[in-house]
Amino acid sequence: MPQSVTSAPLVKKLFEIATPGIEITAPEATFISNDNKLSVTMHLTPAATFAGFAVWDTPSLKSPTFEPFFNPVTIKSQESAKYSMSFEVKK
Repeated sequence: MPQSVTSAPLVKKLFEIATPGIEITAPEATFISNDNKLSVTMHLTPAATFAGFAVWDTPSLKSPTFEPFFNPVTIKSQESAKYSMSFEVKK
């Protein structure tokens, strides 16, 4: 899914990101161990509202973070929004 027209600039402005980001347009990411013996795939839903991933890695962090985000939604009274994340491990 293409990134939202409003999400990417909003995130860049919010966190003062000056350099252009690397777009990940699929609602999944796979992490592979250094020895290639284990992989973990993260699947996100709903795919239609997936906007991208934010990776935070600065000298002050003990560990980088990798966070998905979705297009902004307005939730009215008595309505809800549902998002989910699942993980698949392969050895």
